Amino acid sequence: MPGTVIKLEVKAGQKVEEGQEVAVMEAMKMESPVKAPVSGIVTVVLAKQGDTLSANQPLMYIE
Repeated sequence: MPGTVIKLEVKAGQKVEEGQEVAVMEAMKMESPVKAPVSGIVTVVLAKQGDTLSANQPLMYIE
């Protein structure tokens, strides 16, 4: 579902664990947490706060 990035919780170079909240998105006036699907290092953050993203558009890359 398309939505707006309300908050980014991580930066490039940061280590994340699977299931860790990495961002908050708003869609249809509801806020939803975005959780890391895998553990690893955030290599690139593609979105910034306030960006509107389409469904399945990546927020960041984790390796």
